[in-house]
Amino acid sequence: SYHHQAVDVPGRGLRVTARSTDGTAEGLEHRSLPVFGVQWHPERQTAATCMDTPDGQEALFAGFAALCG
Repeated sequence: SYHHQAVDVPGRGLRVTARSTDGTAEGLEHRSLPVFGVQWHPERQTAATCMDTPDGQEALFAGFAALCG
């Protein structure tokens, strides 16, 4: 993970749905509401600065944009 802060204990109704290889919580979802959370650096999605998998970042951004609709 690139993050120096992260969720330790999810709030009521939330569950961790994604972790980095070091175990840091990177994604959260509410159990019944359309509430999502993610640790993400969108500035790292360009080819010049990408430190992650570009395809995964594009899918994440597209999903976020669709929810904003």
